[in-house]
Amino acid sequence: MRKWSRTITLAVASTCAAFTASTALAQSTNYKLQIINKCNRTIYVARRAKAFSGQWTTRGWIVVRAGQSRTRLLNSSNRIFYLYAVSADRKISWHGYRKPNSVRRPVVMRRFTHTTGPIEAAEVIFVHFDRKRIPQDKVGFRQTYLCTSETGGGRSGGGRDPGGGADHLPEIGPRGDGGGQSGGGNGAGGGNGAGGGTQVGGIPPALGSLRGRRVWLLTKTVPARDYCALLTRAGLQVRCRYEQHRSTLNTVILRCPDHTTEHARALKAYLGLGDLQTKNWQRENACGKYHEITIYVNR
Repeated sequence: MRKWSRTITLAVASTCAAFTASTALAQSTNYKLQIINKCNRTIYVARRAKAFSGQWTTRGWIVVRAGQSRTRLLNSSNRIFYLYAVSADRKISWHGYRKPNSVRRPVVMRRFTHTTGPIEAAEVIFVHFDRKRIPQDKVGFRQTYLCTSETGGGRSGGGRDPGGGADHLPEIGPRGDGGGQSGGGNGAGGGNGAGGGTQVGGIPPALGSLRGRRVWLLTKTVPARDYCALLTRAGLQVRCRYEQHRSTLNTVILRCPDHTTEHARALKAYLGLGDLQTKNWQRENACGKYHEITIYVNR
């Protein structure tokens, strides 16, 4: 009986030691990400992963020249992560729009790290990140980006992301990580990387005429308050309210005759709400009131 007891004790101890070792190995794993650019233009890649602290963190940008590859640590032991990529000329983006389990997160077109809350920058846009999973028998992930035409797609959800994406990006010029400085020089649009620009702060020119005007924005979820921060940065006077409103669509209501459909399109592009519906209630003549523009965000 004493012999069997000793055997069981040793077996349990061995199992616990193996479990502890495997757990420690999983926790110590820092997965690698290799980006291969088979596109004929420079691309910028942002990644979102669960950090060792447990917080989901978005980082940008990995800059990969045409025909080259770059390898980075994900700084994560989680096999699930997300990617978003865009070409330097902003004609192609690889995204997760309309893909299952994609996430929509804010980015800025310069070097950044973001966890939660609004990004304190004027040029924030929202894009759809594509979900990726590292296989169980691998310690890294290899992502290849292709482009076949000037306007065409790419293997990983290419084309244009209506949720923000390449149509509405400010001029690109991230600092560091291989991208160079933005501003005059040798890059595409000026810079040693790919910088320069005429659109200040990523704000569409059509929104310039709305500076100082009053907007009432109602959201169903607390994270959607980021939209209020975006409008404030654009110079609008914003009243932000969180409530379970009855609207089932993302909607902008124009209540003042001064506002045009061009303003509505600019708001749609700037907020990255590709499905934003426009309603004309200008007969109310609510100019100067907080509801001269009302925006319902159904998320």
